[in-house]
Amino acid sequence: MELPELRPDTPPEERDRRQRRRVRQQEMCRQKKISEIETAMHRLELVDHPDVTFSNKIIDAYDNINDICFNGRLPPGKDTIHWSPTPYRYAGGCMYGVHGVVVGIVLNVSITSLPEMISVVVHEMMHADVEIRRLPIGMQSHGRHFKDGVKRAVEALQGQLDVLHNIVGTEITLDAKTVGKSRSVSTYRRSEGITDGLPD
Repeated sequence: MELPELRPDTPPEERDRRQRRRVRQQEMCRQKKISEIETAMHRLELVDHPDVTFSNKIIDAYDNINDICFNGRLPPGKDTIHWSPTPYRYAGGCMYGVHGVVVGIVLNVSITSLPEMISVVVHEMMHADVEIRRLPIGMQSHGRHFKDGVKRAVEALQGQLDVLHNIVGTEITLDAKTVGKSRSVSTYRRSEGITDGLPD
């Protein structure tokens, strides 16, 4: 319900009351949108990762990447990372957020390569950072702010690859072009040499 315009002679108490009401309405709208995003995320088939060690390594890597690239402004990995066989259109992952709130990052459980998953995690974390900082994305979710952020994140990580190597136990290489692109699970699975169930 939109409040009528104030007249110039409206008393200050009435102005304050209307302002408080407007703020309450905006917060209710914000909470409703967050709830809708949470519902959409939970409609997915969220599962526990079958390899707890893999999952813990990804959460640990997420938290370290958050500190290195995002000054810790993203929510903690244990509260943010979720797993699904179908996060969104068979993508490697999908960030769910609205109005500056990150509800979760859903990662595709079928990606079994730690280096490939780290690339997906950095990609989705960049989406989360754009959401938290409420940067304009225009008509494309991989716009200028996203691409510039990916480039800065990858540059920051280049000097810290030993940290990620120690976490995941394997060599990690990252480049902005690969991290910045959305890729289908079939692309990840082919890069891992898995072709079962993939179209020729």
